[in-house]
Amino acid sequence: MARRHAESSPPDVRRVWDRFENWRRRRRGRRRIPDRLWRAAARLCERHGLSRVARQLRLNPSALSERVRIRTAHRSTGPTEATPAFVEWVAPTPAVEYTLQTDGSPVRIRVRGAGAAEIAAPARALNGNPPA
Repeated sequence: MARRHAESSPPDVRRVWDRFENWRRRRRGRRRIPDRLWRAAARLCERHGLSRVARQLRLNPSALSERVRIRTAHRSTGPTEATPAFVEWVAPTPAVEYTLQTDGSPVRIRVRGAGAAEIAAPARALNGNPPA
């Protein structure tokens, strides 16, 4: 971004642009961009968008996108997020089918999560016997 474009940019983008330009002037040869500059650029993307920030700071959009993804991942797994100490898992109980004879015709009862003891009273009532 030319200096005149930097002056028309928002103040936060201008500050990061200045930091990048200072680093570019002082570096010797082809060196990696320091993490602190990548982090500053990634923060700008939240407010100004990846494409605009990459263009104004003269950064590779794919590389910046990866830094934004890393920043988002670190933030979502940070210590501020509550992690449950205990998670209860109840195993599914199989369905059980009971066949009762009432007046010569079979009655099938399909029950999930109940055993013979739980259906004894309804079964007796269907047979015409009072519950015990």
